[in-house]
Amino acid sequence: MMKFPEKPSKGEKFIASSGAGFKWNGEAWDLDSSDSSIAPGSYARVSASVEEVKEFLRSDEIETVFLLSDLPITGSLKVFLNGMLQKENYDYGVDRAKITFSYDIYPGSDIQCIYGRQTYVSVVNESPVEEPDGENDSYTLRNDPNVGTEQVFLNGMLQKLNYDYRIAGRKIVFNFSPPKGSVIICNYKF
Repeated sequence: MMKFPEKPSKGEKFIASSGAGFKWNGEAWDLDSSDSSIAPGSYARVSASVEEVKEFLRSDEIETVFLLSDLPITGSLKVFLNGMLQKENYDYGVDRAKITFSYDIYPGSDIQCIYGRQTYVSVVNESPVEEPDGENDSYTLRNDPNVGTEQVFLNGMLQKLNYDYRIAGRKIVFNFSPPKGSVIICNYKF
């Protein structure tokens, strides 16, 4: 597994051997690619923790379809057959974690796949889908936060889990209805 530089400078770029590009934002490696499968959308900032994976696939019979153990980041997959780089959409196609070759792969062939794998995504300064109206106490995030990673701010004040709010999947449910015009901001990992 390839390692990213340990003490990067803000703005430093890193190109993995798979060809995927990354940029250090001072806290995490951001994907530096317009093909990224992680689109920032309306988030203030989305950062991904990414690691490079080298995976070897083998077959005991003639096959054309192989499954990777994880989902590669879009555009990061490089496939080598017996040491030769294969061309996507010519030698093989990829659908999520499934690789389908255009021809038979015989037993004993060496298939090496190198790709970027997302380990988590940090979302900073996301506003829930709903606007506070003084009556609603339930608000929806765009993703399911990993347990214990969320920070919920109401009008700039950090709220306490189970005291001010509870969370179930994408739903933040306050123990009260935030006043109309309130600002709800959430940070979390998923």
